[in-house]
Amino acid sequence: APHLRGGHFEILAAGKEKKPLLTYASDWDSPENAADFFADYQKVLRSKWKRCEISNSTETLLAGQGDNGYFVTRLSGNVVTSVEGLETPGVR
Repeated sequence: APHLRGGHFEILAAGKEKKPLLTYASDWDSPENAADFFADYQKVLRSKWKRCEISNSTETLLAGQGDNGYFVTRLSGNVVTSVEGLETPGVR
């Protein structure tokens, strides 16, 4: 990705059952390129699980529940963040 300035992800063991929790952040060279990636990542989320139920969707937020728990993905300026595998909804 030529417009990506940097990124980081981490997989943690969360909750009593130690289920995987993915945290992700990427920094882009412009808000427009970050928005393009945010739109593309929404498609990835919708296709990577057998079940993907969206509970909240705006220009800067996508939240819902996938096969491995709840997720929240946000766009803020040049940065896209995502947390996937939450035990409870991160946004109502």
